[in-house]
Amino acid sequence: MKTKVVYALVSNETDLFLEQALLSVYSLRLYNPQAVVALVVDQETGKTISDSRAGIKKYVTEIIEVEVPSEFSKVQKSRYLKTNLRKLVEGDFLFIDCDTVICGSLEGIDRINVEIGMVADVNGNLLLEDEGVIERCHNAGFFDMQGKPYFNSGVIYSRDTQQSHSLCERW
Repeated sequence: MKTKVVYALVSNETDLFLEQALLSVYSLRLYNPQAVVALVVDQETGKTISDSRAGIKKYVTEIIEVEVPSEFSKVQKSRYLKTNLRKLVEGDFLFIDCDTVICGSLEGIDRINVEIGMVADVNGNLLLEDEGVIERCHNAGFFDMQGKPYFNSGVIYSRDTQQSHSLCERW
C-alpha cells in the first residue's frame, strides 16, 4: 500500500481519544502491516504521548506535531488539524477518524481514480434530506442545505494535486 494513512488526534490524560486511535491504528496494522501511518497532533497532545500513553508510537511511522492556537477548545483543535491536513501532509493520503476500526486490507485505495473521495453522511443519499441534520447545519450557520451534497469527513481520500489543495484551502 503506497497511500499514506493519516490520523488527527487531540487528546489528554482525561479522555480516551488516544486509546481509540491506538485501537484503530492497531487494527490497521493487522491487515496493512506495511502501511505508512502519520499521526497529526497539536502541541499539547504531543507532550502527553509518553510513559503509559507512548504505546501508539510502536504503530505509527511518524508523528506530526502542529502548533494550534492554545485558546481553541479540543473540538476546535481537532477541526483545525483535520481541515489543514492537506497543508500538513505530503503526498496522497487516506485520512481515517480515530474511532474507526479497520476490518481488512486497504490496498485497493492505491487504485482509486479520484482526486478527493468522501462518502455521503448519515449513511444515506448524498443529497441532504434529513431534517434533523439540516437543522444542525442551520444552527451551525449553513443555510439552504435541503437537497445539497453532504459528506461525512470521517474518511477522506486526498491526492496531492492542485485541485485537492484548492478544495482544502476553501474548507
